[in-house]
Amino acid sequence: MSAMPNSAPEQEKDALSPPRLSPALRAAAAYLLAALTCVIGTMFFTDRDGGNALPLSGPWLILFVGASTLFVFVALKRVTETAGRSAPAIVNDDYRTLFDTDPAPQWLYAVDSGEVLALNAAAAKLYGLTADSVTAVSAEALIRPLPQSPQSSTRLTHQTVGGRARELETHVSGHSFSGRHCHLVTVRDTACEHLSESLFAEALAKVQPVLYRFDPVRECYDYISDRGADWLDTPIHALCSPGGWQQFARRVDTKDLDRIRVSVGDALKTPGDEPVEISVAYQLKSRTGPRWISDAMTLLRHPDGSLRAIVGAASDQTEKQCAAGKRTDQEARYRALVENAPVGIFHFTAELLVSYCNSRLADILKSSPEQLAGMDLHSLGDEAILSVLHGALQGQRGAYDGPFVSPLSTDMQILSIRVAPEFDAAGKVFGGVGIIEDRTAFLEAEEQLRDTRERYVLAQRGTNEGLWDWDPKTRHLYLSARLLSLLGLHSDTLRTTGDEWLKLIHPDDRQRYRTDFVAHLRGETEHFESEYRIADKDGKFHWVLARGLAHRNQQGRAVRIVGSIGDITARKLAEEQLKSERDFSRGLIDSLPAPFFLFDQNGRLLLWNRFVSELTGLADGALLRADAQSLVIPEHEALMAHRIETALISGEASAEVMLRRNDGEPVPFLVVGRRVTLDGKPHIVGVGTDLTERKFAERAIKRLNTELERRVAERTSQLSAALSELESFSYSVSHDLRAPLRAIEGYSAILGSDYGDKLDDEAKELLRRVRAAVHRMGQLIDDLLTLSRVSRKELERRPVDLSQLAQVICEELHQQEPGRDVQIRIAPRLQVEGDPSLMRTVLENLLGNAWKFTGRVEHPTIEFNVARHGETDAFVIRDNGAGFDMRYRENLFRPFQRLHSDREFPGTGIGLATVARIVRRHGGEVWAEGDVGKGASLYFSIGQPPTLQNTA
Repeated sequence: MSAMPNSAPEQEKDALSPPRLSPALRAAAAYLLAALTCVIGTMFFTDRDGGNALPLSGPWLILFVGASTLFVFVALKRVTETAGRSAPAIVNDDYRTLFDTDPAPQWLYAVDSGEVLALNAAAAKLYGLTADSVTAVSAEALIRPLPQSPQSSTRLTHQTVGGRARELETHVSGHSFSGRHCHLVTVRDTACEHLSESLFAEALAKVQPVLYRFDPVRECYDYISDRGADWLDTPIHALCSPGGWQQFARRVDTKDLDRIRVSVGDALKTPGDEPVEISVAYQLKSRTGPRWISDAMTLLRHPDGSLRAIVGAASDQTEKQCAAGKRTDQEARYRALVENAPVGIFHFTAELLVSYCNSRLADILKSSPEQLAGMDLHSLGDEAILSVLHGALQGQRGAYDGPFVSPLSTDMQILSIRVAPEFDAAGKVFGGVGIIEDRTAFLEAEEQLRDTRERYVLAQRGTNEGLWDWDPKTRHLYLSARLLSLLGLHSDTLRTTGDEWLKLIHPDDRQRYRTDFVAHLRGETEHFESEYRIADKDGKFHWVLARGLAHRNQQGRAVRIVGSIGDITARKLAEEQLKSERDFSRGLIDSLPAPFFLFDQNGRLLLWNRFVSELTGLADGALLRADAQSLVIPEHEALMAHRIETALISGEASAEVMLRRNDGEPVPFLVVGRRVTLDGKPHIVGVGTDLTERKFAERAIKRLNTELERRVAERTSQLSAALSELESFSYSVSHDLRAPLRAIEGYSAILGSDYGDKLDDEAKELLRRVRAAVHRMGQLIDDLLTLSRVSRKELERRPVDLSQLAQVICEELHQQEPGRDVQIRIAPRLQVEGDPSLMRTVLENLLGNAWKFTGRVEHPTIEFNVARHGETDAFVIRDNGAGFDMRYRENLFRPFQRLHSDREFPGTGIGLATVARIVRRHGGEVWAEGDVGKGASLYFSIGQPPTLQNTA
């Protein structure tokens, strides 16, 4: 049903040479041959009763019927083609008669004008024309496209006067008629066409597969059976119209279409022009759901090997596909059941080869399913097991229970094996199936159970307990030998009564014993348990613990009570001693003049002293298992819970909390808790210290601190005001001094320019000194402003790359004095958290000083790095310049203090003071080291260790 619409126009070759017979005889021969074919096919495939006479069915029957019908179709086609080719030009009345009576439609038209010159009765019937209307019709109205040259058999579109168009096999030959160049058009006999198509459709209707012929040029089907149209939910005439193949393409997945195209393309690569057979499978979307199609195609080719047509038979495999899916599901369920079975399951062949086994069998045999597959069971080497397996091959069920040692392991196993034969459809044994259960663990468990029972008997003897058995109906009481020995009696057993036993119980304990026993007898308690004293044969009382359980009938009435009795005299003595010690501890704790607590790991109160009871005013019932938070005021509940958790984790914790008091006034206490382990569980034991007096002292200290803070605030306010006035003064002085300096500078410049020629050298020198002093005064004012701004600027801390900043400053210094050759070494990636602008001021002053004081050195060197100074890492700027006397190093960072004259090294004495103020504002320190003539090292830190930023 699928095709590749990409081939050259169809050019069919004549399959048979035209016989030298008249058209009528050839038509009769074709009909006779077709009829004989159908009769032979019917006789060959059916018997007298209409059933199959030969074991031929399915594809063979389909092939025969299809071939027969195609043969009929081709025979009829060849008849009409031969008749068309034999039609002569109309030249006289005899031929005119033959022309008019020919059953094949024929008509003649002029090539130059397209005028219809003549047509026979069959042609008039085909086109729906009458004798009167022939002359009014042109050839272009009857056939499209109008042939311009003679053509052999080809399919052209013919149209009736009613507008109906049909594609028919057409033969066009050239002739001369009445001196005009004409074309004779011969159309295949429509009656024969309808007959062949009817026979073909009737035969194919009985064929299950969909038969079709596909035209790749017109992209439609030349023929497709009704079943195919039903699959595609499209009328046959639409599928046989140009482009009808798209109805198929829309219902097939793109991947399937691509696979079909690839298969067709690969097949067409086969050399030659012989037909090529291929088979493809795809899923077709129909209105009833998806169909799985198997398509057998025959690719018909042109002489050049290109595709001429596709003839195919498509079979619906949906039911088989669904059945295969169900079978696969059933097999999967069976396999899952077998694989998850708690026993080993295996199949074996008649040759005793393992054909299948589950994973449980592999576990039992200490192997894997892959290793066991194909295993020869003779290799087991166990004759008893092999005998059972051979019995199964003889059709008998068998069993084996006993020891086994796998050839894949050295461990002894106890296996239970059951085997049964497997029969084929003829009832013949072809193999067997077996089940193997490893009972090793079960038998070991039984052995352990026996050991447990023996240990129980020994343990009962070791616990110093005896057994008793009482019958409520007869009131008989059975006492074991061990119980009698507790009473000082030497006998295997003793049968007595409950009343006699009651007489041996201490008078003070009889009522409690009776109450406990009767309560269990009535079903009020699940078990009977009672502690009492009983007299031995010498009249000495022993403490015993009696336990028992009643066996009841369907009405719930006790029909028997069985139990044990053990001597607990030693335990009772220990309890008495423990009670004495507990009373002593309790008295000691209650005598403490401070709170005492014992909390469990959940913060619940377990033990406390009298001080806590009197402080809180709560009864013991309210205090028992009270939360620790309930003992403090609400504001301290979270703190108390946190401190208990801390003590459980770290071992100790303390907290100052306000304990609640019965009069409503909380009392401050310092509670200290420590973790202790009691009965294997963590607990918190704590004591409290009254902080009342300390709180009074703290309040007094707080009042003093408040007064001190007030005084400090007043002093700070005064200092702030003084500092503000000082800054205002510095600012005013700095700005007010600039006006006269500008005047002096201006007048000096005018004096030098206008009257310079009238001044002698001494006057000029004096004028130069005036201007230099003005410049120095301006620099001093700028430094004062910088110092003032540094003091009041708000810090904006952020990461600063000092290495990059120092590099920029050194480049600026070199631009100011390009003639100097100074070797500068700056460590990379020096990082700090600080104010970027203030950090630039620090480096400008320090690097500027190093640049200035190395001005008279032959080979000046400046280094910026990090150095270890004592126990501190600090930034350092070193130079080999003039240096300084270490006796005066404290003066370096004071304003207006200079260790060199202005003639040697000009300056204002403000720069290092500015550096010191910036560094200290950042929480750091600055200091210097040096030697006269050997250079100086200036260190500074910025409140944190210097860091090297790793950029790798």
